[in-house]
Amino acid sequence: MFKFLHPSSLTAAAQVILSLVFIIGYFWVLNKVLSGDIKVIEGYTEVVSALLGVVTGSVVTIVAFWFSRSRETKVVSDSTSEDSAK
Repeated sequence: MFKFLHPSSLTAAAQVILSLVFIIGYFWVLNKVLSGDIKVIEGYTEVVSALLGVVTGSVVTIVAFWFSRSRETKVVSDSTSEDSAK
């Protein structure tokens, strides 16, 4: 009756939602910093730069997760179709 409450569905939804919130938030903050809407206090430029670097690494990890997941699914489905063709 409530298939959307299945644990795997909830996990998938949480992954998508958290990924979107993180990536959209990252680009919003990056845009604000680069456009000058967020003023960086003198002396904290290196700290802000380091934090943006760390968060950029997290964005790369999130994107890699989604692309590796789609690639693994394709590889599995390709090998399954080859096995059934034999």
